[in-house]
Amino acid sequence: MTEKITKASIYKKCWIPVFFGIGILAVCSSSAMANDLKVEWRFKAGHECNYKSPQINLKNIPAGTVKLSVSMEDLDNYSSAHGGGNVDYGGNGFVPEGALGSFKGPCPPDEHRYEITVIAQDKTGKTLAKGVGMRECCDQFK
Repeated sequence: MTEKITKASIYKKCWIPVFFGIGILAVCSSSAMANDLKVEWRFKAGHECNYKSPQINLKNIPAGTVKLSVSMEDLDNYSSAHGGGNVDYGGNGFVPEGALGSFKGPCPPDEHRYEITVIAQDKTGKTLAKGVGMRECCDQFK
């Protein structure tokens, strides 16, 4: 399902100031011009300090998507590399648990915030949409 872009939807997501009557400059968020992915996921017992990626559920995947590029970042420790990977997209609405080849699960000394970014690409590698999901980990496993 794709969001229909109308003038009303663009005005809701854009800031349009008038500069001294000379002209108009529109500064829009990317969601006004593109189909943003909705990214939902959660860590389960066994994902912490492990190399098994969580299942990542996606909504608003654009038609023509054939590949998903996924990465995870620790927002509280940018020097900690968590990797990700590329997966072929078969139209199922999710990235299966364990599908990311170079993924390293969270292993923080205390509660940290993690962000998973998913980029949907067509067969030429063109980005069709991007989405980000954020969660905290890992006090729930203590």
